[in-house]
Amino acid sequence: MRNGLSRRCAALLLALLPLAAAQAEEVQVAVAANFTAPMQAIAAEFAKDTGHRALLAFGGGLFVPLTDGSVWATIAQFTPMFGINALAHAPLTGNSIHWTWIINILVWFAIFAGGAIWRFQRDTERV
Repeated sequence: MRNGLSRRCAALLLALLPLAAAQAEEVQVAVAANFTAPMQAIAAEFAKDTGHRALLAFGGGLFVPLTDGSVWATIAQFTPMFGINALAHAPLTGNSIHWTWIINILVWFAIFAGGAIWRFQRDTERV
């Protein structure tokens, strides 16, 4: 058993060896809408100093408010974070709670929970 464990550890170290030399060429950063201008300056300075790029995410409705009736606002209603985001912001903005937010949360919860249960059952079948 000890010999098998040593071989597994050696194989793991050999598999991870290339990662030790890897360097990021690109960093992804989610940024709040009110921090757009300063973050663009910081990203430019970062690129100049390191030679790496910072990809900044300002859209999607979670970090940037979406205009009502826009295409992005319509698409955002079907994403996993929309219901949670809208529900969390409702008390802050004084909006009333919409039943569609609750439906969004429940549907995505069911999808993710069902997927996790399905994969867990498949995994335990092998044992």
